[in-house]
Amino acid sequence: MRILCLAPPDDPETPELATALLQEGHPVLTLAPPTGTWNLLALRALRNACTEFNPDLIFERHIPGNHAGAWLARRTARPRFLATETQPEDPASLLLVPTDQLRQTLTAPRIETLRGATAPDRFLPAPFRPNPTNPSTVFVFGDTRQDPARLPDLLAGAAIAVFPRIPQAASPPALFACMAAGTAIVAHDQPNIREILAHEQTALLFESTPDQAVTRLLANADLVTRLGTAARAELDRQDHSWRANARRIVAWASPPLHGD
Repeated sequence: MRILCLAPPDDPETPELATALLQEGHPVLTLAPPTGTWNLLALRALRNACTEFNPDLIFERHIPGNHAGAWLARRTARPRFLATETQPEDPASLLLVPTDQLRQTLTAPRIETLRGATAPDRFLPAPFRPNPTNPSTVFVFGDTRQDPARLPDLLAGAAIAVFPRIPQAASPPALFACMAAGTAIVAHDQPNIREILAHEQTALLFESTPDQAVTRLLANADLVTRLGTAARAELDRQDHSWRANARRIVAWASPPLHGD
């Protein structure tokens, strides 16, 4: 299946997905949509590139207020899968949302949950095990929009990763990278986190501040190891990988939906 990906240049996730699609044997062309919806020269160039590539599917990261992907899908009669965290302005063949909670709040004929992901083979098969009594091994994710390619280096010295409150509609790849690395996770107790992690089983969840959970982990190396190992096993069981996400997208688009 040939897939045209439309995403803003600063999007850290689409390059990972595009690489996974290529690894799964699907030709991919990644383009940034024109910033001005009615920039006719840019739209014509986009349509020409699409015509030359001849995709079976358009995959797009939602940019609020940008209608280029919807325009292109109409002009080329190609199905359009839209990855979004909000109700989009234009219809799509399929909405892809990062959480089950968000899926229940949006309106569209077809919606599927496509969570964030990671590349598990970038991490050691066994959890990293630095000295968990050293406070410097605690990594706090104040910003979860990290470059996925940099995460193995960021986590290489971390025994514990802390996720303060994150947006309710988010399913950040950084969280799955921590699971892949076997890092003990401390995260805010909220619905989208509970879709992925279970308190005392694969993470420690907190309601107000993470201090008590972090203190508990710093004093208990065995708990750090147990949670990290369980998180990696859960990641493998649920297959939260970019290649699995690529296979999910292709499965939802099969057979090709030209003219949908």
